Amino acid sequence: MSEDAYARKEGFPTKIVMTVLAGIVLVLWFVFGQGYFSSPPAENPVPPTIWLVYEGQLYSGVRGSYCWATVCVDSAFQEPTGIVNISQGSFVELFINSRISPDIVNASVLIVDDLGNLTQIGELTNEGNYKYKVNLRNGTYTLKVQANWQNLGDINYIFKISVE
Repeated sequence: MSEDAYARKEGFPTKIVMTVLAGIVLVLWFVFGQGYFSSPPAENPVPPTIWLVYEGQLYSGVRGSYCWATVCVDSAFQEPTGIVNISQGSFVELFINSRISPDIVNASVLIVDDLGNLTQIGELTNEGNYKYKVNLRNGTYTLKVQANWQNLGDINYIFKISVE
C-alpha cells in the first residue's frame, strides 16, 4: 500500500481539512461576530425604534427624549396623531429593533388633562416577551413606553390608545 493511500485510509487529509475549516470559522467569528451582540454603536448613535403591535398590525409612536451612546436629546411632549383602538382585556406587544435586548421596559398609562398636563394613572401588566395586558376602563389614554439599556442608554416612545 502506498504511503498516500495509507494516509487517506487513516483520515489524514480529512483531519487537516476539518482543522483548517474550524480555524477559518473561528477567525471569522472573532473578526465579524464577536462584537455583534455586545458592542455599543460606534459612529452613528441612532437609538432603537419601538413599535406597538396589536392584532398583527404595527403602529408607530412618537419618539420622546432619549440618551443613546454619547447623544442625549430632550423633547417636549408631542401628542401622537393616530389612535390605536384596543379591546378591553386584550394584549399589545412591543417590537424593538435592537440587536441587544433592553434591561428594563415599562409601559406607563397616562391621561392628558384639559391643560395638557400628563398624569400617570398606572402601568400595563407585563406578561413577558414585551407582551402587555390592557386592563383599563373604556377611554382614551396615552401610553408611554420606556426602554433602558444599562450600558447604551434609554429611549421613550408615546402612543395614543383608545380602549373599547
